[in-house]
Amino acid sequence: MSAAHFIDSIVRSVKIYGLKAILVIVVGPLTEVTLPVDSLTKKVKGFAFITYMMPEHAVKAYSTLDGKVYQVATTGHCVGLTLCHC
Repeated sequence: MSAAHFIDSIVRSVKIYGLKAILVIVVGPLTEVTLPVDSLTKKVKGFAFITYMMPEHAVKAYSTLDGKVYQVATTGHCVGLTLCHC
């Protein structure tokens, strides 16, 4: 059984590997990360869908990451995370 989150308030210039790095380091293994891209601007739309391998990882993510701001080392961008249960 897996669990998922909708993450809002993502900087539009963030790369998927930066977001994955934050989540894997802080929370644990992921099953899927979907980071929608605007077809005209080719930039991230500012939200993502994350599926965690285990439901307890989703709980940990919500309690640890919600409302926090993280800097992605590879890009220097800050990512503000607002998690919602899916």
